[in-house]
Amino acid sequence: MNEPHKANTERSQMASDALVTDESSRHFKTIFDNIVDGVVLADTESRRFYLANPAFCRMLGYSDDEIRQLSVVDIHPEESLPFVLEKFEKQRNQEQSLARDIPTRRKDGSVFYADVNAFPITISGKTCLMGIFRDVTELKRAQQELEDYRHRMSRAEQLASAGTLSATVAHELMQPLTVVRLSLQNALAELEGATCPPAARDALQECLSGVSDAVDIVDRFRNYARLTTGDTPHDVDLGKVVARTAKLLQERVRAAEMTLEAEDMGGLPVIHGSEKDIEQMCFALIDNAIQAGKGLLNRTLTIKGQLGETEVALWFEDNCCGMPPEVIDKIFQPFFTTKPPGEGTGLGLCIVERIVASAGGKIYVESRPGRGTTFCVTLPRS
Repeated sequence: MNEPHKANTERSQMASDALVTDESSRHFKTIFDNIVDGVVLADTESRRFYLANPAFCRMLGYSDDEIRQLSVVDIHPEESLPFVLEKFEKQRNQEQSLARDIPTRRKDGSVFYADVNAFPITISGKTCLMGIFRDVTELKRAQQELEDYRHRMSRAEQLASAGTLSATVAHELMQPLTVVRLSLQNALAELEGATCPPAARDALQECLSGVSDAVDIVDRFRNYARLTTGDTPHDVDLGKVVARTAKLLQERVRAAEMTLEAEDMGGLPVIHGSEKDIEQMCFALIDNAIQAGKGLLNRTLTIKGQLGETEVALWFEDNCCGMPPEVIDKIFQPFFTTKPPGEGTGLGLCIVERIVASAGGKIYVESRPGRGTTFCVTLPRS
């Protein structure tokens, strides 16, 4: 061992010994060694580590002796050091206590992300920075997965919007096209056996052919409007889909200061349908409750499963703000929304209703202003 490292180890050992010189220090060390998060003490000047708890050693893959040979610059990617050292200085000067998403390098070279809460403390007359590391890699992955899912939801809503517009246009065009086609057919029938220039009869026939082409185009728009996700129907474990979607949205629920409870999911049967559609339906109904609970305290969304002889029911029950009757009458209409401009397209519940209908099920809603809202979805069992 070279002299600087030896000296650093000796200082670290002295700092460690100083912690157990009296009863209160022994209590401190007991707590220090058993904290679940990684905890490390670093010299505020040299940035070298004096002491680390077992969780920090496991987190980085080093032994306790190895940790004492390292400094702050040794456990972060080189390209991230300017950012990391800036945070270190702010925490040392007590300008900032929590630094989020700090890239941290393990002994094997792999990198994880940690939220680091740090503050200066004095031990045996020496000022150190105590850093508490919490691995947030899985949380970041879940947040990215949620963001990707929301992007897919946005895309699905755009497609649904196009489908709704297509259906509306097709419906409006079909009637006048039918009138024109019947009129042309009647005109050609009247001209049968009558003296009429062949060119006139040919022109009417071409018009009829053109109308038929237009009807075919309108039919294609109507078929497009009937499409859902395009996912081939297959056996779907309903309980797993609900649980997975609830877990995906757990961070948004927490951010809204709500509680999400899923009951009786394990006993739900397998149904035949589109897994993507069922997932999209659950996502929209849970997200709808989160939006309703924003800014309110002690709000809960409870998801329950109920098994019948021929169908299975899913209940999405919240105790948020509820809806007046005039709003309930419109919630399944395309483009109707109570959200502020830019926060909703008004297609979420419209899509839910179409998914449920496509699966052969039904959806019911009951709401009381100031008390909460309950959506009940029934789906046929396989």
